[in-house]
Amino acid sequence: MPVVPVEGKAAEFAAVESGDDQQRTALPGVVLRPGRLFGRGAEKEAEEDTAGTAEVAWVDPKAPLELLSEATGGYVIASEGDLLEAVGRLGQRRRVAWIEALDYADGLVAVEVEVQKPGHTVRAPRWRSRGTPEPLADLRLDRILARGEAGELTLVAVLEVGDAADPTVADSPTPASLDARLDLSDAGLESRETDLRVTVEALGLGGETQVLQEVMSASFGQREWRLDRELSLPADATAVAVLVEDLRSGLWGGRRATVVRAGASADVYLPEPAVLEIQRPEDAVLRGRVEFNVAVFDAQIQRLEFLLDDRGVARRSEPPWRTRIDLGRTPRRQTLTVVGFNGGGVEVGRESVVLNGGEAGLGVSIVAPTSNKGVGAVEVEAEISVPVERRLDRVLFFWNNTQVATLYAPPFRQRVDVPQDRPVGYVRVVAMLDDGSLAEDVKLLNGPDAGESIEVNLVELYVVVTDGEGRPVKGLSQADFSVREEGIRQQIATFSAAADLPLTLGMAIDSSASMFVKLPKVQKAATDFLRSTFSDNDRAFVVDFDSTPRLARGTTGDVERVVDSIYGLEASGRTALWESIVFSLVQLQGVRGRKALIVFSDGADEDDQFPFRTTNRIAKEMGVPIYLILMRKQPEESAFRGLLSRSFSSRIERLTEGTGGRIFYAREYDDLGEVYAEIEEELRSQYLLAYYPQGVERSRGWHEVDVDLKDRDLQPRTLTGYWQ
Repeated sequence: MPVVPVEGKAAEFAAVESGDDQQRTALPGVVLRPGRLFGRGAEKEAEEDTAGTAEVAWVDPKAPLELLSEATGGYVIASEGDLLEAVGRLGQRRRVAWIEALDYADGLVAVEVEVQKPGHTVRAPRWRSRGTPEPLADLRLDRILARGEAGELTLVAVLEVGDAADPTVADSPTPASLDARLDLSDAGLESRETDLRVTVEALGLGGETQVLQEVMSASFGQREWRLDRELSLPADATAVAVLVEDLRSGLWGGRRATVVRAGASADVYLPEPAVLEIQRPEDAVLRGRVEFNVAVFDAQIQRLEFLLDDRGVARRSEPPWRTRIDLGRTPRRQTLTVVGFNGGGVEVGRESVVLNGGEAGLGVSIVAPTSNKGVGAVEVEAEISVPVERRLDRVLFFWNNTQVATLYAPPFRQRVDVPQDRPVGYVRVVAMLDDGSLAEDVKLLNGPDAGESIEVNLVELYVVVTDGEGRPVKGLSQADFSVREEGIRQQIATFSAAADLPLTLGMAIDSSASMFVKLPKVQKAATDFLRSTFSDNDRAFVVDFDSTPRLARGTTGDVERVVDSIYGLEASGRTALWESIVFSLVQLQGVRGRKALIVFSDGADEDDQFPFRTTNRIAKEMGVPIYLILMRKQPEESAFRGLLSRSFSSRIERLTEGTGGRIFYAREYDDLGEVYAEIEEELRSQYLLAYYPQGVERSRGWHEVDVDLKDRDLQPRTLTGYWQ
């Protein structure tokens, strides 16, 4: 029995009748008006109702909101007075109930309640439906197509596509078989009978859609619900979304169907249950001996093995499942893997996490097969890393140049048919982001040298050349440069002006308490710099630091999002300068190509919790140019005497020079615009020199690099070396 809250001054209400088709209710004076608002055929009815009417131009922006609130029995609250008035009216609301016989196919049904006393008005919902309204399903389908998956229920959908029905006819429909599975136990739906509405939408290139919808039942005790349907897709179909809604509880789940060629099975794509979970430490930068805890969910597990970059580092045979692992002095990007085994030594499950992963871009890594040999049905699995604030659009699987599958959500796993008679070839996995950027990984199978690998180490140097007055020099050629590693001259393999290459920029800004008055000018100078420097291919992130560093904005190519995050900084706390520099550098780990870190601080105090020696070593090893901007106050200001001491000046000079960066002192905040302009000019004047090391021992450790110029009056500035 549906119930609607209504508001009025009398308890006598009636529903307005619509035509001859009406249902009397159990309450005198209340009539259900079954005029359909939405549902099958609703679009045609709406067109007929609005035929010949003029287009409405809303003058008052509240007008459409008023229509919405009236249709739902609510209010538009635009002021404190409106809120108080609406709360006061809650006591005037009455309960009206009736008996109805709606079907799921009826869609939204209009109901209008009116007061029988003349001169009185009533506010009440104007429609009813059994289950979720179809317009909401349309919105959910749009969300699924945009994000790949959505909702609370775990759904797996695989679309097996065949060849066109008639290859000789243009735009001939394509036969396809849909296999969709829903885990009912995921939300406790197996404990009762329920009704599921299934909607399948195929999206064409021109935006046209083809929709299949039906209501099905799921029985008590049924753990998995499954749908098998033969479909005929439009020839230009680009994506197929599957939506399953529980019409009784309101829970729903959807997924853009994985598209495979004939012969695949949905079992390949069912997510594996988690048997263990690595609990990450809270520290932003991980180095030295770090304790890791593991939550174990499967009673079969009797032993855990810990691997750091595939190297065994610890074992545990009983709870508590924790261990300390030495990550080294430098916060490097490393992968920690924990493998669980049962009593017989058989692997039950594993999980991996990336430590100090930072803000690396899109990454693809083929993790299976582990062997370089295989024929027949070979299971290929890839791990995909997606940068912050980007969305993965799709993952493509290839055997040689033939695409065999398109996946939209994890697990990224596909069985590839490697022919017995032509087994030599390669599997290729390509990931695409929503902005169109791509990354891929390739694995050769059954080749003559399968199992062998060759390490190629290309060293890239981004060099700034300045004249005697410190101004950047452009227009030089490869012949003007020479490179030495460990004193041995190297052959330059690649040379170019780097100004047009994509740049990943870290902006670290001091927001300590001493910045309270000064922060607005710093924010304006930094955002003006970004807007003038940023190109379409550049990306940036923002680190906000006071007593501790925080990632205020993840790496993004949207400059206005970066600007918004800078203007959102608030001043408080002390100045953790050294730790914040290391934290910012960690965000750049794994980022390829041109990159730089710009740090602003008023230097009100030094970082006494994080040693400078560690910061300097990490900065050299990571090889990112650091541009440090400091506000230089007058020496008589005692609070800054320690900062401006020769010791501190020496430290920051060593830090910036060792990375090919530079230090800037600004006496006034109005000078910041000029400082940022100089940094912009340097970034636009960089040269890229790359070489393959020859004649030097490829041992792990520090490799010193020197860049010289023919013109001795010019000064090159780049990394002093690199860590291998």
